[in-house]
Amino acid sequence: MVDITGKVLGGRYEIIEKIGEGGMALVYKARCRLLNRYVAVKILRDELTNDEEFIKKFRHESQAAASLSHPNIVSIYDVGVENDIHYIVMEYIKGKTLKDIIDEKGKLSPEETIDYTIQIAEALGHAHKNHIIHRDIKPHHIMVTDDKRIKVTDFGIARAATSATMTNTSSVIGSVHYFSPEQARGKFTDEKSDIYSLGIVMYEMITGKIPFEGESPISVALKHVEEEITPPSYIDSSVPKNIEHIIMKSARKDQMGRYKNTEELLKDLRKVKYSGGDVELTDNTNNFDSQTIILPPVESNKNEKKKGLNENENEKKKKPEKKKDKKGSKKAVLLGILLAFLLVNGIAFGFLKFKESF
Repeated sequence: MVDITGKVLGGRYEIIEKIGEGGMALVYKARCRLLNRYVAVKILRDELTNDEEFIKKFRHESQAAASLSHPNIVSIYDVGVENDIHYIVMEYIKGKTLKDIIDEKGKLSPEETIDYTIQIAEALGHAHKNHIIHRDIKPHHIMVTDDKRIKVTDFGIARAATSATMTNTSSVIGSVHYFSPEQARGKFTDEKSDIYSLGIVMYEMITGKIPFEGESPISVALKHVEEEITPPSYIDSSVPKNIEHIIMKSARKDQMGRYKNTEELLKDLRKVKYSGGDVELTDNTNNFDSQTIILPPVESNKNEKKKGLNENENEKKKKPEKKKDKKGSKKAVLLGILLAFLLVNGIAFGFLKFKESF
């Protein structure tokens, strides 16, 4: 992309320097001449400006994020297009990403982990109430200010839960080390998908490691689908059991087994923060609606084989049951005929006896 340092967008946003980049856009620090304040300007990559699908997603990001107003979510100020430059103007955060902090410290303390997780969960809870799912929660998209306030950013692939289905067949949407099994398989995603990703972020905060690594994105995605997460205490014995419980419940493979919403998650997080008590795990039995596909499905050969074996076993079990049912039904018919025969004979005999007596 051509260097746009010094350029003024919309007649008011003076580009100062590049401060970051993502899969869809580059982020610049800029100065708003009208209000005399620093802002962050996200600009869509050149190679995507001719792709209507990406432009649609980029515009949707601004619309979705602009509807959110929460102290733990980066605010959106403006959106515009100028000479094929599509941009979003947002709050400038002075601080570091959570990923940078984890890398610097190696791992975070239990207190920091709980405090940061509460703030992230509160931000997600606000978004979920507005029918918006982030779908790409990871430490890289979480800013930490100098006074340790969390700011969740980059709703680049977030979309309203009620909006039209989006698909992407050329690339994986989300970050493979943090996204949920249902995202890897292209299945239904909901608030619990964000909770899974937050559980993985918690895991990294408290241990300094991510639960799954592999030679390729697909191999990591398969591990999210197939393999169970190693409990954090197996990596670091100093990890408190109550925090481990929260992480393991948040990152369960089955959506219905996780916290059903951020309110339930926050209840346990606050219990740990303020009382230090043990966290009681409860099973969720919530049902969810039809499938929403947002990425190519990643299926497991192991699961397919198991599925085939289970189907064969079920067929074998069903066959003898059918025979038993047929035998049982024949016995019932014969017994019914016999009873009817005896009943008719009994009535006829009684009638004859009654007639003879008169």
